[in-house]
Amino acid sequence: MLRHKAIKKVLEKGKAEEWNDDHTIDPSNIILFWDDFIEGINPNRWDTGQTTGSGDVYVAFEDNHMFIKLDSGTTSGSVASMRLKVGNVTHKDDLPIAVFSVNAVNKDKLEFGLMDWGTDPFTANQSGAYFRIKAGKVYAVVGNGSNETEIEIATAQDYNVYWIKFTSTNVQFYVGDRSSPVASIDTNIPGNPLTIKISAGTYDTTAQVLRTDFVGLIRNRKNA
Repeated sequence: MLRHKAIKKVLEKGKAEEWNDDHTIDPSNIILFWDDFIEGINPNRWDTGQTTGSGDVYVAFEDNHMFIKLDSGTTSGSVASMRLKVGNVTHKDDLPIAVFSVNAVNKDKLEFGLMDWGTDPFTANQSGAYFRIKAGKVYAVVGNGSNETEIEIATAQDYNVYWIKFTSTNVQFYVGDRSSPVASIDTNIPGNPLTIKISAGTYDTTAQVLRTDFVGLIRNRKNA
């Protein structure tokens, strides 16, 4: 908590309490999380416990660039997944904004966004707000654990930056440098805590690979 004195004109009188009450800055209202993976996967920050079967998550230097690579492998039902190790870190009332840099090497079974920490990847109607890539298309998805709203928004590109923004009334989805949302969803908004999660799942027996080189989260707290 930072406090600053009030600014007064020459000869203008002030009050002692203005030293405490004016220009109050509370840095906990906007909390920024960022990971660019330059030093690889920090085991104190990331958990891969939902990786199953032949799936794997590892550092890969490919195309002259360092990525975290999620490779589902070719075994049917396998998943490569990573989530914040601390568990759920935000809630819709935080008005969070999440950003993901994604290289979709394959485009049949990928998902990334803000989701419930304990729910298995690719679970139907899972709680969260996230992007889903399947059959070469990108979808915006919002689910409350019982139902979900899914909107097709684009043809999947090899590389893009994806944004998810909670407002007081809906969840907005942005792709690339678009200044306006490609989808706004006001139904089935989750009321439970969420975390950052990224997953790739085997499609039939075809490996699905997702690479990422940064993720970020801002929590614009509603109750400052």
